[in-house]
Amino acid sequence: MKRFLLILLVALSNVAAAQTLTRVADGGYWRASPKLSNGVLFMLIPGGLVPPEAYAFIAEHLARSGMTTIIPEVPLGIAFADFNAPERIRLSLEARGERFKKVIYGGHSLGGAMAGLVTGFGARVDGLVLMAAYPAVDCSRFEIPTLTIAAELDGLISVQRIRDSLAQLPKDTRLEVIAGGVHGYFGRYGVQARDGTPTIAREVFEMRLLELLDGFLTQFAARG
Repeated sequence: MKRFLLILLVALSNVAAAQTLTRVADGGYWRASPKLSNGVLFMLIPGGLVPPEAYAFIAEHLARSGMTTIIPEVPLGIAFADFNAPERIRLSLEARGERFKKVIYGGHSLGGAMAGLVTGFGARVDGLVLMAAYPAVDCSRFEIPTLTIAAELDGLISVQRIRDSLAQLPKDTRLEVIAGGVHGYFGRYGVQARDGTPTIAREVFEMRLLELLDGFLTQFAARG
């Protein structure tokens, strides 16, 4: 019985380790990997001056759902300072023998704009997720599933601004507005300057955010 419990504890610790967001120093990115992959890679680009670790709750949740999440480290904390980083990381993973059935690009705030830019420049993108963001270039010509998520009380990017950006996104883009939320709730990095005043708890917002991401991203695993 003791031996069985020991094996179980080791197995559980291995699963936990695989699903924890960790820094890959020689690759210039952070990664959360599932124990058993469903073949979906989510390339999550951080907001301006936001550390990758702020999105650990997203990456680790998605890992438990079978998805691999990569969060690039960007120079000076500004995604546009190295807009080739996400695609370079993806290609380096494939060069080492990793294969993904579907590659989804996404980002928060400035990182979302960057995800749109990468899509617009023709990188391999099977889906797009924008969080409190609008694309830096016109992506309307692409026929890829797209999800854009807004926070109702965002003090930096209004819901109306995001609605206006739908004309630059694929025609079947899905818009979701999380009531009572603010810009800084998309990551755990403290209070965002010039942000709105939330009317819901962070935990409630995060639960809804993860629900939306999970529902959107798992469809790609089913498509094969």
